[in-house]
Amino acid sequence: MPGPIELEIVAIRREATNKGYENDHERITHLKAANNTIFSVNDAVLAITTKMYRFFVRDEYGNQAWLEVVKPLHNAWYVRTYRDGVASDNLLSLPEF
Repeated sequence: MPGPIELEIVAIRREATNKGYENDHERITHLKAANNTIFSVNDAVLAITTKMYRFFVRDEYGNQAWLEVVKPLHNAWYVRTYRDGVASDNLLSLPEF
């Protein structure tokens, strides 16, 4: 059985900044892959949890971080990069589209 498809995320879309959110991860609404496919965060969560896709971010130095699903107790699930101590390979370091 083939494994998940691996896609690089190259850009993000955020909600309007006047929503009053305190945490940046709550603002990301969509992810854009290197092949120009756009995923809503909900679709990305589903793709990761069902092992259909694995997403990663790569910085200009070649550092790479995989996305993971975060499951807060009382909030919607969301994605973030695995904490690897490298700020330049985080989702929020990507350009917006």
